[in-house]
Amino acid sequence: MVHSGYIFTSSTRRYRLNTVLPALALLLSSFLNTGCQGQAPGYHISATLRGCNSGDSIMLARYEGAKTIFMDTLPCGSGNAVFSGSLPLKPGMYALLPGSWGKIDLLISDSLNQRISLSADARQLLSTLTFEDSPENRDYTAFQRLLRQQSAFRGRLYENQHNPDSVNRLSKMLRQLNGELVSLSGQLQEQHTGKLLSLFLRILKEPTAPEPSIPLMVTDRDRFLQEYYYNYRKDHFWDGIDFSDRRLIAMPVYEEKLRYYFQQLVEPVPEAAGQAIDNLLEKADNQEDVYRFTAYSLFKLYRESPVPPLIPVTLHIADNFILNREERWKGDPRFAEVSQKVAKARLNSIGTVATDLKLVRNSAEVVRLSEIKARTTILYFFNPDCESCNPITEKLLPLYRRVKNQGVEVFAVYLDTKTEIWNAYIASKKLDWINVYDPSGEVGIESKYDIYAIPMIYLLDQDKKIIAKDVLVEEVEDYLRE
Repeated sequence: MVHSGYIFTSSTRRYRLNTVLPALALLLSSFLNTGCQGQAPGYHISATLRGCNSGDSIMLARYEGAKTIFMDTLPCGSGNAVFSGSLPLKPGMYALLPGSWGKIDLLISDSLNQRISLSADARQLLSTLTFEDSPENRDYTAFQRLLRQQSAFRGRLYENQHNPDSVNRLSKMLRQLNGELVSLSGQLQEQHTGKLLSLFLRILKEPTAPEPSIPLMVTDRDRFLQEYYYNYRKDHFWDGIDFSDRRLIAMPVYEEKLRYYFQQLVEPVPEAAGQAIDNLLEKADNQEDVYRFTAYSLFKLYRESPVPPLIPVTLHIADNFILNREERWKGDPRFAEVSQKVAKARLNSIGTVATDLKLVRNSAEVVRLSEIKARTTILYFFNPDCESCNPITEKLLPLYRRVKNQGVEVFAVYLDTKTEIWNAYIASKKLDWINVYDPSGEVGIESKYDIYAIPMIYLLDQDKKIIAKDVLVEEVEDYLRE
């Protein structure tokens, strides 16, 4: 289905068969549930799309978290396409992507009935989408339409935020629509117990906090309520989620919920993040695929965190939930990926002497990092073509000019070999610090330093021992004062 958003609200805050008998029982069960009902095994997805042009195609994809993995492509210029196979698809959410028209998400709850027929106008997918023989997907479509209305109301509310009359009117309408969504969600969970739609809706469901009892000694009532509802929401965010259900990881919404929880509700400090990770992975421990997906997703989330102090949380995840449990990851390529990234992350740890770099200045002079005479060296990895680097350079340059007479030097490492661009940038910005690069690539800068993102700043003392790594430019001056 075309996603129009989730119900997450903003907050104040980056087959095992051991004997013949079970096998026969399983085979008999399959026969009774399929053959006797006249349904062929495998899957059959028939799509009728009005408005497709000659030469258009439609793709079938499955979800692995929020990632789509393409499975098949068929022409749809005639308006019809049938995806079929002799083996059933794994239960989960799938997507039909008709060219540039958008996408249609499909729910497949089990391996027994995978015959789905749908039709829609390619130019208005969600509003015209109908299903002939899938009540679950029909109801999912109805829910998605309400979500789209909710998103539209929120947009109008934002646009009219300075008009009190409009705000009051739209807020009332939005509250009514939210009530309809909650009511419909409850009804659909009961109607589709055990189905993927029910699981989807439970993941979306927000915890409802009971009214608190406010102690008499509380002087700031608003702050008390704000903290109460925030803590209740954080503590009950995963209530009702069955982590033993593998289908969790076959929908984008679970990964979205993970990201939201750890970026918006968990306090952005390593201790709080580590405790929240421990608690969640304990819940996911009973289902191997869910466990591996959750651990790896959290590793990536913190590896790519925009908050540098949170990056070391990746080592906590790797050491306690991945690398120390190799048997659980046997044959999974993500294990080797994590192992390699952790090995790099442990390069040049705080308190050790920074790995020496023998590089070439823009003046063609060869210089070593270890030979820089300075009380503090700012080791700056950057690239002029990097959009994120330019604002940092603009902040670092005036800072350098204020403190360079206090024994501070910048060793700015260009991570490419396009000298025309580099020299032009140096001249235009008047970069009067030490500018160096590796013209042949033989030094292997990125194999010696864990440069998982640029720009990146390391701070070194006079002996070139690392004081701090992946430092925000706004924090550099504070370190220099220490």
